[in-house]
Amino acid sequence: MYIMSSMSEASSNGINGTLQLMKLEAQEWKLQAEELKVSLKVAECKVAQSTSLYRRAKSIEGLQGIKNATLEHERLEAQLKYALSKLTTTRAQITFLKKAANI
Repeated sequence: MYIMSSMSEASSNGINGTLQLMKLEAQEWKLQAEELKVSLKVAECKVAQSTSLYRRAKSIEGLQGIKNATLEHERLEAQLKYALSKLTTTRAQITFLKKAANI
């Protein structure tokens, strides 16, 4: 009777032990699933941040292009003013030479 009782208890402990192991494994799987969820959220945030930075960089490139175009426009205006000044000077010299030749 004692042997049967011990065997029954051992069998019961074995089943309980197996159930405990299965519960622990289930908990471990749950923790891994939670870790994966967190990793996914982190990855989503990084993608969103990268997308935002990409858009900002493209916007800055556009602004830089506008700035470069503005600088080019200003440079061309300065060259035009210089050319007009040279033209005015040349006209004045021609007028002076014409008057001097008539004297």
